Amino acid sequence: MSSENPTDIRVEVCRAHDASPDTLARWEALLPLAAEDNLNFAPTPFYALLEANGDDAASLALLWQGDTLVGVWPFRVRKAFNLPVRQLATYYDSSHMMSSVPLLHADHVDGAVEAFLSWVHRDADVDLFGFDEVTGKSGIAEAIDASAARLGYSVERYAAYERAVLERSTVSFETYLQQSTSGKRRNTLKRKRKKIQAFGTWTVRCFSPSSTAVDAGTTSVTATADWQTLLQDLIDVEARSWKAGHGSAIACNPGVKAFVTALCDYAASTGRLYLIAAYLDDKPVAAQLGLINDNEVMIYKLGYDDQFKAHSPGLLLTYDMICHAMQCEPRLGIDSCGDPAVRLYAETLQQRRAIWKARYGTPALRARLVHGGIRLARLGLHTARNWIDRDDGGPQRRDAA
Repeated sequence: MSSENPTDIRVEVCRAHDASPDTLARWEALLPLAAEDNLNFAPTPFYALLEANGDDAASLALLWQGDTLVGVWPFRVRKAFNLPVRQLATYYDSSHMMSSVPLLHADHVDGAVEAFLSWVHRDADVDLFGFDEVTGKSGIAEAIDASAARLGYSVERYAAYERAVLERSTVSFETYLQQSTSGKRRNTLKRKRKKIQAFGTWTVRCFSPSSTAVDAGTTSVTATADWQTLLQDLIDVEARSWKAGHGSAIACNPGVKAFVTALCDYAASTGRLYLIAAYLDDKPVAAQLGLINDNEVMIYKLGYDDQFKAHSPGLLLTYDMICHAMQCEPRLGIDSCGDPAVRLYAETLQQRRAIWKARYGTPALRARLVHGGIRLARLGLHTARNWIDRDDGGPQRRDAA
């Protein structure tokens, strides 16, 4: 992290849809220089998401050192808790984004963060600053906390949980399977593979930066350059899953389908797309879509055919994906990007990564009072829940009163 004087960096703010072609070109050039990858904030996917959401309120904080763009910080300003309290939040869509980390030049992280937070306090006319899906992966979160403390912000981390991941390592898939599963579990997986093959030959196809075929234990993963067919197979599989009934399948929303197609097209053109699908003969029965950030597959979409639910095609494909990721060049990690309650990833990805939300009250007195009230309310709610759940002869239902 650099320690340059933040006054060397100026902040320029505009509506996202008003960014000039020159700014977009400089934004694109910043991507490979960023301290942490975030494909969701590359111009093409970002504007495709805005279009899908019909969002014309998103803004950009452009961070310049001289004529060099050293940061792009997308954000929105909204009311907090339906109160007359304005909160500026780093742009995040929980349904379609895996990360909300801003794009900051690796050599200018500290200065860019301090310049941005100084602008938020001085000129943004807000009480609070919020940041969703925070990780400590690149040090940007720590830089924000440190700069906020120096500038007199109040700092709060909340809603923390641990997400299932597969860290990059040199261990073989066979060793990983031995270390992460019991003998009984491995025998169960073998039986499932055998039973599902009664419906056809199980094969796996993958589009990824690694163009070589991989032997995934009992499965050969075939490389393909046809990501469009794999994407359509994922869409078809989702449409035959529980997601169709809940309206969350890609096929249920033409706007989402257009966004996902644009996202995959861009990711494929930049070597950042990971698409893998399993077939029984030629029928797709499970598929997963991920974006590659910093040599890590961040899972965005998955689906399996409900017809074969009893045989766990999604589980079998996940293990094939883990084996494939371990044999790719370069080797890939996997981030489930999912709720910790999702058993599929909790059982297959053995490492955990801390994720949290962060909220900051600006140094203004009103903001500090507002933020203090929010924190007290959260503490009170947490205390009340603990009181209701305490052991008085057994757990109490929260609606018992």
